[in-house]
Amino acid sequence: MAPTKRKADTSEDRPSSSISNISSSSKSPTDKQQKQSSPSTTKNSIYKKRGQRFVVEDSTKMEKFKPCAIIKEGELVDLELEGKKNKIVRRILKEAKGNITIYMREGDNDKRIVPFFREASIFSNFHPVTFNVASREFCCNEQFFHYCKAISFGDRAIAEKVMQTKSPKAQKLLGRRIEGFDPSRWEPISILAMVIGLMRKFQQNESIRKDLLATGDAELIEASPFDAKWGAGMGANQIIAGEDWEGTNFLGRTLMAVRNQLLSPNEETSVEAPPVNSLSSSPIAEFATNKELCLATSLINDFGIVLK
Repeated sequence: MAPTKRKADTSEDRPSSSISNISSSSKSPTDKQQKQSSPSTTKNSIYKKRGQRFVVEDSTKMEKFKPCAIIKEGELVDLELEGKKNKIVRRILKEAKGNITIYMREGDNDKRIVPFFREASIFSNFHPVTFNVASREFCCNEQFFHYCKAISFGDRAIAEKVMQTKSPKAQKLLGRRIEGFDPSRWEPISILAMVIGLMRKFQQNESIRKDLLATGDAELIEASPFDAKWGAGMGANQIIAGEDWEGTNFLGRTLMAVRNQLLSPNEETSVEAPPVNSLSSSPIAEFATNKELCLATSLINDFGIVLK
C-alpha cells in the first residue's frame, strides 16, 4: 500500500508511491503501532512502512513512518526506484557527505546529483541563515532577492516591508506587489541578485560553505515541481529515478557557479566586466564586487538571457 497522499505543497517531504518494494518479507505494522512510533529527527534516515523501504531527507515531517536505519557519513546505500514514465527500476547509490546527500545513478556514467527542495536544505533560498550586504542584515536569500527586486524598480515601500518580515513566503508575496515591475527588465538583474546573495550567504557562513564545497562536482538541482525556471519543474524522486526534466534549473546552476568561485577564489574570470548601461547601471550593482558582476554576466550569457 502506498503512503497516504498529502497536500501538494508538502509532496516533496515524502517519497512517491513509485518506490519499489525491496523488503517484502517485513510484516506490515498496525495503525496503532505506526502512531506510537516516534520518528528520529536525524537526517538521512531510511524509512519503512508496510514492507517498503525508502530514504527521505527530512525526517521531522514523517510522523507515520518508522526509521529502520541511519546512513552514516561516507556510507553508500542501495536504493531501487521505479520511474513514473519509463517504468525501469534503477540502482541508486546514496551517500551522506557531511549534511548533504549525494545520489549516483548506475548506468548514468556515475553521475552524482544533489536534488534539493524546501527550506530545510541549505541550498534553498528559504533556508534561514543570516548574512550582510551593504551593512544590512538579511535572514535568508529569499529576503535579499525580493529586496533587490523592489529597489530595482524604485519601490522603497515594498523593500522595507520585505525587510520587516522574517517569513520567506511573505517576502515572496510582497515581491509580487512591486509597482512598475517589468519582467523582461528584471530577468538579467535577477541573476545578479541571486549571485550576490548566494556568494555572501556561503562566504559568511563557514558550516554551510563546507557543505556546499563537499558536493564536489555533483550536479545541484532544485527539485521543485512548481518552478521550471529556477528549478527542474520536477520532484526529487522522479529526478533520482532518472527521468529527464524540462526545467532550466537556474538556481542549481547558479549555485554550482558560486561553488566553483569558492573552490578557486583567486582564479580570474575570463569574462569582461559588463558594460555601462546594462547590468552595471542597475540599482543593485553598487552591492556587487567586480567578480560578482562578471560571474552574473557569464551566467546570463549561458542562460540565453538578453541584457537590456
